[in-house]
Amino acid sequence: MTRRTLGIVAGVVGSALGAWWLTAQRRARGRQSQAPERGTVIFDNTPVPADVDAII
Repeated sequence: MTRRTLGIVAGVVGSALGAWWLTAQRRARGRQSQAPERGTVIFDNTPVPADVDAII
């Protein structure tokens, strides 16, 4: 292989590794910032059918 070919291969490999590393860093940051209680009800004070008579 010529020096030019080696330079192109090194650039492609370096770009792929950099993209993989950046993606891994973003995933790691995303896991830290997520709410610990995912999927909970937002409106805890929403009346249930048994409380409707007490509201009226």
